[in-house]
Amino acid sequence: MGAEILAELVYSKYIFTIKGGEKMLQMINKKLRNRKGFTLIELIVVIAILGILAVIAIPRFVGMRESANEGAVIANLRTIQNAAEIAAAENNIAITAVTDDQISEVLTGAAGNFPGDFADSPDGAVYSFASGVATLATAPSVYPTGGVNDYTDIASN
Repeated sequence: MGAEILAELVYSKYIFTIKGGEKMLQMINKKLRNRKGFTLIELIVVIAILGILAVIAIPRFVGMRESANEGAVIANLRTIQNAAEIAAAENNIAITAVTDDQISEVLTGAAGNFPGDFADSPDGAVYSFASGVATLATAPSVYPTGGVNDYTDIASN
């Protein structure tokens, strides 16, 4: 390093002096002492960005929950309908004659739980089986308007 670049550094109670660069070091020292936090403008900008993100994210979250609940209802209706068809085949009867106990027996191996307490019911959904069709008797608390209500809605698609 050249002799003109070399500097003598003296530290004395937050004041730095350097031969040939005293002014620059005083500016740096002043900036370091004046750093107190974020400005009001910086805080307002951050809060505005967070608000915009919340406005975008919350409706998407609700839509995803409705979609997930409808998917769970469809899966449960298919399971109930399949259990009813198996019960009808095992008992050699028409599907319209299948009882809740027969569906429970296929689903759990023991009669007595169906309808009502279906293990994977989202948000309080209750199912029933009547006239040969699995039906959503009580929709989940978050459920899309016009969502699937019985097995015929699924079978027609």
